[in-house]
Amino acid sequence: PHHGLYDRDSNLLPTAKRAIERGVLLDVGHSNSDFSFKTARSGLAQGILPDSISTDLNCFNFDVVGSLASTMTKFLGLGLSLSQVIERVTIGPAKALRKTNELGSLKPGMPADFTVAELVEQDAALSDGLGGTLQVSQVLHVRGVCRAGKFSRIEKMPFDAVESEPQPLAVGR
Repeated sequence: PHHGLYDRDSNLLPTAKRAIERGVLLDVGHSNSDFSFKTARSGLAQGILPDSISTDLNCFNFDVVGSLASTMTKFLGLGLSLSQVIERVTIGPAKALRKTNELGSLKPGMPADFTVAELVEQDAALSDGLGGTLQVSQVLHVRGVCRAGKFSRIEKMPFDAVESEPQPLAVGR
């Protein structure tokens, strides 16, 4: 939000463009003061997509960041497709860590660690932490998590920036 990869007119810096062309990966680490909708829109308009989407969630920013699901919802609202967003929180980070043979997908033989989320028709106003607001009509709500083969249903995310209404979880579809 304080220029970073962009000049004062929100154009990608030539140095940043060369770095991206060289293969430098881009991560959105949403925190309280290092993310803005204006900057994200500018980058997306210039064809710059993050390779991964994450949070810098901590005790000082949970009221703005909320959760990874909330950050994912923000990128859906900014125009990324659901598959683009999911790729950037699964296989994208695995590629960055050079662990695609261990993480980021549900290929046979890989750990079945996953999150069950539901894309719900819901109006919400999301904040970027710098005074920007994004109106969305769909929100991702986490419904459960499977870790090390054990499934845990999630009724409510404790710090999520968007309130979740628990829904019945369809099993076996």
